[in-house]
Amino acid sequence: MPHTSRMELWTRGWLRSALWVYLLGAAGHAAGRFLCGVMRAWRMRWALRDVPEVRARMSTIFGIWPDLLRNSKRIHDWRIEIMSGLSVGKSFGPWGSPDY
Repeated sequence: MPHTSRMELWTRGWLRSALWVYLLGAAGHAAGRFLCGVMRAWRMRWALRDVPEVRARMSTIFGIWPDLLRNSKRIHDWRIEIMSGLSVGKSFGPWGSPDY
């Protein structure tokens, strides 16, 4: 049985603790960034609550993008169609994308 000194055991325990602290900090940072992004998107949608939505098909996950890609060849006519009668309108992109 090989002999290990107290210093080697302390170093191994210290490295293990440092790794856990690092991993917990990284997980906390990722969770914090996710929550900040959700709050930022919620705040932007709350600020635009009185603005009418454009008259385009909206996907729950992809937002207005599928309809935008489908009408990319006739973009000017499509924009006139979805904004007819509106002075200003709102539309959102895919879920999780920044809304600023």
